Amino acid sequence: MAGPWPVTAAAQYAKTPVRYCAVPVAVDDGGSFAVTGPPAVSAGPDRAQVPASPYSGV
Repeated sequence: MAGPWPVTAAAQYAKTPVRYCAVPVAVDDGGSFAVTGPPAVSAGPDRAQVPASPYSGV
């Protein structure tokens, strides 16, 4: 699918936390892509809340 795409990249350097960046890219019909702007720091994923198992205590 050609056109603009937002891409999130994760980077980690030695002994530092993971940092997430949003990078705008453009893709052509041949599958080639190019970065079209500077990366921007973005929020990373958060932990999901896991419900209690319905099988516990059975």
